[in-house]
Amino acid sequence: AEYAAIRLRAGTEANGTAKQLWISTPSSGREYGADEPGTALDSYVSPVHFAALAAENADITGWIKAEGTPIDYPIVRTTNNDYYLSHSFSRASNVNGCIFMDYRNAPDYSDKNTVLYGHHMNSGAMFGGLTDWQEQEFYDLVPTITIFLPDRELTVELFAGIVVSGDYEFVRFVFDDEDDFLTYVSDAKEKSAFVSNTRVAADDRIVTMITCSKDIRNGRFVLMGKIV
Repeated sequence: AEYAAIRLRAGTEANGTAKQLWISTPSSGREYGADEPGTALDSYVSPVHFAALAAENADITGWIKAEGTPIDYPIVRTTNNDYYLSHSFSRASNVNGCIFMDYRNAPDYSDKNTVLYGHHMNSGAMFGGLTDWQEQEFYDLVPTITIFLPDRELTVELFAGIVVSGDYEFVRFVFDDEDDFLTYVSDAKEKSAFVSNTRVAADDRIVTMITCSKDIRNGRFVLMGKIV
């Protein structure tokens, strides 16, 4: 109920106009520069009412949406990776928590790998639907995720979905060189539950989304995509 109310305040499902904005922005609401994936011109107007959301919680950094799925949430970032495991966007104690960015990341997605976390709720809330990408058929239907920022939007082309152990940290933020980064991406693609034709180049930036998995003890499902 809380996140349904937040969507209304954000404008993502407030009325027909807002709904149309979601549909029209990929083709008419942005223009990307050749050198900056996801960079919009000054004329870009976000369909998300970030000013209203920031007044409620200054930790907001963006909004994540996957068409045809329940994933439609604000993204927050604070000084640690613990707080939003048990607190909602309104900062109330809540077992659902909130979708949050790793505190080690820059909030503008300028890092080589930006990492987002969310609980795998049995209700399908938060990142409960992330494991749907373990099926090839689902990936074929939903091959991209959109992240909205105040000044631009990012299309994330998915290229791998893998199950890893939570006993060690699979995620990497720093790479020794281009070959090291490409090897990291290639290893993920080889282990992926789905096959993707998305090609990741050495100068690309990626987004990694993580939730729990019941497939193995202390498992994690990791969904990865490149920013275009």
